[in-house]
Formats: sequence, structure tokens, C-alpha cells
Amino acid sequence: MQRVLIIGNSGAGKSTAARRVAAALSLPLCHLDQLFWQPGWQARGRADFDGRLRAVLASPAWVVDGNYSRALAVRLEVADTVLWLDFPTLTSVWGVLSRWAGWHGRQRPDMGAGCPEKIDVAFLWYVLRWRARHRGTLERLLAAAAARGVAVHRLRRRRQLEMLLRELEAAPDGKGSVHGG
Repeated sequence: MQRVLIIGNSGAGKSTAARRVAAALSLPLCHLDQLFWQPGWQARGRADFDGRLRAVLASPAWVVDGNYSRALAVRLEVADTVLWLDFPTLTSVWGVLSRWAGWHGRQRPDMGAGCPEKIDVAFLWYVLRWRARHRGTLERLLAAAAARGVAVHRLRRRRQLEMLLRELEAAPDGKGSVHGG
């Protein structure tokens, strides 16, 4: 596990999982939200974002969390491991609401500078529809990646994620070992 992607719906816990995986494996961490968002919730231009992402992916080792489906195929080409947080939609909604309650008006450490936590109807609608809109495509892309040798771990419950994270954190060699998928 040297190039790890963590994907899933907003509120699933990607950034928290990414911090724990990066710490357990002593790998650099990249949150795609930090690459994409500029102060005041202004999106970076496509070329700027793509260039920043290519620079991260050129490194020999990393943990990258975030979806940005337009750039997923590029990340899957170089990843060796994917953690797919395929949680029920209500789990993600609860995660979004809990995150908002805890961070409202303040910037999360995994977010771009000058982007305080906020929530609106459009974002909640996105979270509610995300699984239905993206799950089939993710299944196909991840099946193809697995066929190329990428270790794909589809986690359907927070409990499964927690067990995996504890296994990584407990690995005596600091390299981690994950079984199953």
C-alpha cells in the first residue's frame, strides 16, 4: 500500500480515514478538496487542478481522498489500493450533518483555505443522489482496476472501515496489511 485512493459519498468519512491511513503507513496525504477549492469556495480552473493532481500522482507514495469523478480514471491508473466507502445514503447524510454541526463557519483541515464549512439544499440533494448516480460507474471502473491488480476494498459499513483502519494502525512493521475486499 503505497498509492492509496479513498473514495465515497460526501460525509462518508473519506478525509478522516485518509488521515488515519496516511499516519499508519507514514505516507504523504493529499485531500482533493484542498487542490480544487480556492478561498471563498472558488473552484480552480481545470488545467490548474489537473496540473496539481498530476504532481501529487507523480510521487512514489501517497494517500489521496476525494471523488472528483472526472479525474478518477487517472488516479486509478497509478493507485495500488482503493478504499471505497460505499455506505448507505443516510449514513452519508448523517455524516454531512454531523460535520456541519461540528465545523459550521470554520475551516476543516482537509478543505481549501478560506472555505468555511457550510451546507445548503443543493449540497444535501447532491449527497442524497450521489450513490444512485455514481455507484454503477464506480463498480465498473473499480472492477477494471481490480482486474489490473489494484486492491479494491469495498466497505459497506462504518464498522468495516474501523476494523480495516485498526488493522493498519496495529501493523508492527508500520507498513500495514489489509485482507479481504
